[in-house]
Amino acid sequence: MDYGDLDDLILLAVIDTQTGQDVPLPEWFPNQVTTYDGITDLSTLKGMAKDNEEGFVVCFTSGLRIKVKFDEYVRLHRLITGVNARRIWELLANGGNIDELIERVPEEFEQWVKETASELGFVFDILKDQAEDIFDDIKGLATRKDQATHPLMTANRELSGIIFAMLDEKPYDHMIWKMIKPAAERPFKPSDE
Repeated sequence: MDYGDLDDLILLAVIDTQTGQDVPLPEWFPNQVTTYDGITDLSTLKGMAKDNEEGFVVCFTSGLRIKVKFDEYVRLHRLITGVNARRIWELLANGGNIDELIERVPEEFEQWVKETASELGFVFDILKDQAEDIFDDIKGLATRKDQATHPLMTANRELSGIIFAMLDEKPYDHMIWKMIKPAAERPFKPSDE
């Protein structure tokens, strides 16, 4: 986010090192985080979203702290880092590893990258398993016509190209990846353009 000319430390919390408990922020420290006590639900926090702000650090009574980032901050950061669902898909479809991508994103996007990669891998595996099951059922049929008109093939037309590639002993993973390619995401444009 744009902090303007601010080049300073912001005091977020003071923890007693012996007890691990939060202590009140000292009044003498010039730059302190704004605190909001008594908020108990996420929708209230989301409703407090402001332009050019990242989000909140939520502190639970146990002392656990989590970051809650505003949707617009997350969207802009994905655009800035070039990380989107299609980029993750591209990496996986080309045999890459998401670890190299995770190293380049801020920690608040790491979980999203992992979840997106996991979802894509899950859908890939389901389609591959379905195609392999149909292949197993039709591979012993006498003719290509018998294979093509088998009820499992006609009920799963979207998988027919993959199954024929299997029958012809050709590579087919790329065909499955193509089926699950995410839609393109539009680049950010300021509203005044």
